[in-house]
Amino acid sequence: TTTTTTTPAPVTSAVPVTSAPATTKNAEGARRIKNVTSSSSTTEKKNNKSSSTSSTSSPPSASPAAAAEEVSSSGVRELSRTQRLDVRITKGKVGLGIDIREAKGAVTVVRFKDLPAGVRNPAKAAVPPIQISDVLVAVNGTPSTSFKNCVTNIRSAPEGTVVLTVERRIVS
Repeated sequence: TTTTTTTPAPVTSAVPVTSAPATTKNAEGARRIKNVTSSSSTTEKKNNKSSSTSSTSSPPSASPAAAAEEVSSSGVRELSRTQRLDVRITKGKVGLGIDIREAKGAVTVVRFKDLPAGVRNPAKAAVPPIQISDVLVAVNGTPSTSFKNCVTNIRSAPEGTVVLTVERRIVS
């Protein structure tokens, strides 16, 4: 069996970097696609079966994006990427302006809070703006390992600038 490994290059800017999927063929000629995520965990897809392995995490900053070619049920090939971004958001009297939920082991942004007229939502004003379905990875550099942990980290952050590390899935 032939295996190709893609190692992400170090990132020195806040601009997300993308990488191409690593594709190999095994002895039977079946196509394998390795999806290298920003946290260096890999998933191999082979004939609709998958297995995964993990290694050490990368630091919470803008990191290389993972890319994998996927074939949808309609037979259309899509390129799926995951970006890891550090979002600067201002925490004030109205909090961060988001509702979060734990789903499939990840803490995800599910909606923007309704705020009083004339009050701008901090999540929409963040740089870059928060998006629905962003996965919260860390709060001020502290990993969010569970919903409870994430809420505790957000509540304990003082008013002012908070850095949320998020992962964002992009399908093109």
